[in-house]
Amino acid sequence: MSVVLHEIDPEGDTLLILKDPVAEFTTWDEEPEAGAWIALYRRPIDDAAEKGTSKKSKKGKKKSLTITWSDDETAETQDTSIITAETVGAAQDNVTEQNSADDTNTEPLLPQSDLDREEADSPVDKIRPEIHYRVSSGQLKLTSEYFRNMFKGKYRETSPNADDGLHHIEAFNWDPDALLTILNIIHARANLVPRAVELTMLAKLAQIVDYYKLKDAVSRDSEKWIYKLKKTGVPTNYCQESVMWICISWVFAEVKMFEKMTALALNQSRGPIQTLNLPIPPRIIESIDGRRQNSIKAMIDGLHNLLAELRDGKRGCSFACGSMLLGSLMKSMHSNNLLSDLSLRPQTPFLGLSFEGTAAGIRLMQSPPWNERRSGYEGGFGSAFGGGSAFGGGSAFGGGSAFGGGSAFGSNNHGSQWHDCNLEDLVKPILNSVGLTMTGLKLEHF
Repeated sequence: MSVVLHEIDPEGDTLLILKDPVAEFTTWDEEPEAGAWIALYRRPIDDAAEKGTSKKSKKGKKKSLTITWSDDETAETQDTSIITAETVGAAQDNVTEQNSADDTNTEPLLPQSDLDREEADSPVDKIRPEIHYRVSSGQLKLTSEYFRNMFKGKYRETSPNADDGLHHIEAFNWDPDALLTILNIIHARANLVPRAVELTMLAKLAQIVDYYKLKDAVSRDSEKWIYKLKKTGVPTNYCQESVMWICISWVFAEVKMFEKMTALALNQSRGPIQTLNLPIPPRIIESIDGRRQNSIKAMIDGLHNLLAELRDGKRGCSFACGSMLLGSLMKSMHSNNLLSDLSLRPQTPFLGLSFEGTAAGIRLMQSPPWNERRSGYEGGFGSAFGGGSAFGGGSAFGGGSAFGGGSAFGSNNHGSQWHDCNLEDLVKPILNSVGLTMTGLKLEHF
């Protein structure tokens, strides 16, 4: 096995040994497509992955979701297994399969976890060199609470190695250049510390700082790095870079940046938050996912309640009015992926739906303008669409044509006027109840 040695302190009494160095983050998965929730609830998750998970099945199958239908035609999940970012891939596969016209027997790719495991077992990985850093235990203890606690205990690392008389401390999975930069900082080798770093490197540095509790030790350099990165621009959409900024702002206590980047995730994510294996505390991820899901659920519940009220004749000033609004609402909900098969409503975790997109779709919902004949004019109340009665006499679409002659939309109906009820006014309270946008999380709350 080859060894790379960095002598941070040539007279140091400690050898920090980096094993399995990692230079790249976990792959960023594309966000779920619009309507991914439909695929998830039409087919159990197991069926979507069954073809290509022969290795995984030996470890036990995941629970599948069972849908039952209640009297009010609402879909309910009997098994409320937690659905995370890993599950999103299964739903995405469903959407892709349903959109594909060529249903072949091609063997699906292995899940990413299995691919990673195979790569880890490959000969290439077995010959990865160890990277050694000779450092001072005094500097480690001076700058890091983690190392202070380690050297207080009776651990293998606190006893000198019999071969070279040095303390041997093992580390795993860090970026070797990031670790070198951190060790140069805490050993006061300022001339070897970069004045600026890229966003990806800063996220890797934040990982190490968080793990070894080095925030104060690197604060002077981290402030410069963050300041210069802000000058180059920060993300305005939820993406891999915005998640990196969530981690960086959490580790280095950047209050405004933390609120701004979590707001992007709250408003724009279309599924569970991807962490890239960065040290973002679970309570932050749960708070983002929880607020997103609760807000989307409130809007969907409001729409479906309105749908039921229009269907049952509880809203709308007349049969014709309620029918017009009901049809407009159903078409608008379907076009915004908020209604499927006239009965199945989106369920948590609302794959493919973002708060921002859902709110925007509701805000654009509208019903067509129409007019009606008023009592006291020839023909009585008359049809909302034609010149005769809605059910007798002249056909609902006869007598006067729906669009001509004595049309409800024509100009010859002197006893008609534009109807005041509209869908926009009915959905406005639903939006007002959740707000047009969500503010980000407050760092002090965590």
